[in-house]
Order: sequence, then structure tokens, then C-alpha cells
Amino acid sequence: MEKRIKIVFVTRQFVDISIGGLENHVVHLARALVAFDCDVTIIRISSLPSMIKVNDVFKFLVVPISNIRPQALDDVGRSSKFGELLSRLLCNFYSRDAYEVLLHEIEGADIIHFHDFLAIIKVSKQLSRNNQVYWTNHLGEFLKITKMPFGKIFLRWSTRQFSAAIGPSLELAEAKAIGTRVWHIPNGVDLKNFGFLSKTERIELRKEMDFPIDKKIVLVPRRWAPNKGVRNLTFGLRDLEYPNLHFIFVGAGTGSYANYKKEIVDDLRQWKTTFTILDSISPDNMPKYYQISDFTLLPSIEEAVSLSALEAMACGSIVLATPLGGFLELIRHTINGILSSDTTPEALIRLVNHALQLNEVQILEMEQEARRTVSENYTWQAIAMQTKALYIESANNKNE
Repeated sequence: MEKRIKIVFVTRQFVDISIGGLENHVVHLARALVAFDCDVTIIRISSLPSMIKVNDVFKFLVVPISNIRPQALDDVGRSSKFGELLSRLLCNFYSRDAYEVLLHEIEGADIIHFHDFLAIIKVSKQLSRNNQVYWTNHLGEFLKITKMPFGKIFLRWSTRQFSAAIGPSLELAEAKAIGTRVWHIPNGVDLKNFGFLSKTERIELRKEMDFPIDKKIVLVPRRWAPNKGVRNLTFGLRDLEYPNLHFIFVGAGTGSYANYKKEIVDDLRQWKTTFTILDSISPDNMPKYYQISDFTLLPSIEEAVSLSALEAMACGSIVLATPLGGFLELIRHTINGILSSDTTPEALIRLVNHALQLNEVQILEMEQEARRTVSENYTWQAIAMQTKALYIESANNKNE
């Protein structure tokens, strides 16, 4: 009988709340790996206690890590371009007692897999001396550092301890600034929860959720953060009127960019098109919002292979996205979604107008092709199989 692999995922993200793409990635991948005869523990390292008790097929722990980061620096991080990066770097100065707790919880693991970067450089280097240590590059801070002076040199030094790294998009998998071998393994989608509805079922669900049935619905499931591009959309459309559209913004309550949020709200006060703003939606309820939507608009300025795009495609909500990152490998323009020409407000206006020109036959064909794309290439089972293969091959190479 094959030995069960003991895997520990380490993250600073709130997987016990699971409201973001990274959080959902960790949870869904953990579940899928358990189905492949792996024992998985998720450890959230944080100074904050667990918000919700996780009762799942994996084990979940919160290790309370205190650090020297003052609240004042947190405030700087919310408004400064590099303040957040510095804030995360300081997380490496964990208290010794808390670090010992983390070591105790990891003891006996075959695989230690990190889902953060700047905050875990010190601990990942220390653990790599006696363990197989892996890392998934979830974008954001990594791309910012590549553009800084000496950034690529720093990145190669800070990632060479990993047995291997995972890039969820081709852009990240080909990153020359990573100091170890990089595998391209994208994000996935749960096809059971994110299901395709018929036109009649979609109308009935809209009635149940109290959304208009006589308009096309455009879902914008983005955090209100600069790299998600929401403000480009709200600014671009603020003087236009689309009487046949209703927008649903999900994600206003996540993130900590107060000034950016204020700009979006100021734009929306001038909108002539109807809209709904929702702070956040639980993962259990999120499929319904994709299922009632005709289109899912993702105006990102930075993006890997977006979970939102995959979930929308699985539900038959046509993805309208910017031409960057993982969108370029996921979306075949006018075949299973539509790409804008660039990320500007003007390009987003043209993107919306393009979507409105589609006839019913084109819409149905695009919806079906989108569902086929994710079902053939992006299930969590397929992603877990590739991840487990990475673990096994790296271990074999190390033993040779």
C-alpha cells in the first residue's frame, strides 16, 4: 500500500472565513488532496484568533504568531505603495515562543507548502534545512518586487530554499526571478457547487433573490483594491446609461484601501445605470450570484488564473476580462469569453458594449464552451493530481 503523504499548508490568509481567491485555493486544494490519500493540515499563522471553527476533511489550526510590526506601519501599508511590502517583511520577526509552536505543529510532515511569500522567508529557510518545502506564488507582492531596483536579485535569494514553486499562470511559471524550479499548475473550480442553470432556472433564481428578470445582470466579484481595477470600471461608466443592465458589485467590504473605496463610491453616485453593492458573500452562496448573471466582469490590472473567472465559466456566466496574466491562457476571445483591448476605462466601455451586441445563439455557444473549458482542464481533482505529482517527483529527485 502506498504511504499516505502528510502535508502541511501554511498561510497567513483567513481560510476560516474563505472570502478571497487565495483562501479558496488553499481550502479546495486541501480537500482534493485528501481525496488522493493525503493527510492535510492547514495552519494559519496570525496574531488573531480563529473567526470560525473549520470542520472539514482536513485539520485546521491557528498558530498565534506575534511580531514586532506596529499598528502605525499597518496604517502606512494601506496608503503607501511599498508600506504593505515592508509590513509583511517585518512579519519574519516572530517571537521565539510562537516559532517553537509552529515547529511543533509541523513535526512529522512530509511536505510543507507555503501560500505566502514575504512574511515567511525566514521560517521557510529554516524549515528547508530538514524538510521538503514548497511555495505557490499567488502574484501581488511578487510582481511589485520584480519592478523594484535589485528586486529580481532579492527574489532569487528569497526563494531558493524551496524544493519547487508553483506558478498558477504561465506568466508566473516562467518567472526568471524565482530561485528554484517552477511548475505551472493553475487554479481550479468545484463543478458540483458551480453548476450550469437553464434559462428558466436562472429566471426563477433571480426572482427568489429579488433581482430584475427583465435586465441583463453583470457581476463584478472583485475586492475594492487598486490591482483589481474596479475604479477603472466605475469611472468609465459613470456618465453612461445602460437601461437594460444591472450591475452587482461583490467585494466592497474586503481589503483596506479606504481612499480607493471612497473614489469608487463617488463614481457610483453619478451612475445612471442601476447597481447593487454587496460587501462580501460567503463561499456557499457565491455560486448563486454567478448563476443569475449573464456576464462576469473582471477589470483587473494584475491577475493570475482567476478563481472568479473559472467559477463564472463553470456557471455559464460569460467572462469579460482584461488582457493580462492568466486571463490570456484561459479566455479565447469571442469563443468562451471576451477580452478587452487594455485595462483603461475606455477599453472597459468598449468591452461592455461588445457584450451587449451578442445575439442569443452567440451567448449560448459561448456559455457552453466556457463550461467545457473548465470541466476539461480546471477541476480541483486535476489540480490536486498535478500537485501530488510535483511532490513525488521532487522527492525522487532529492533521493537520487
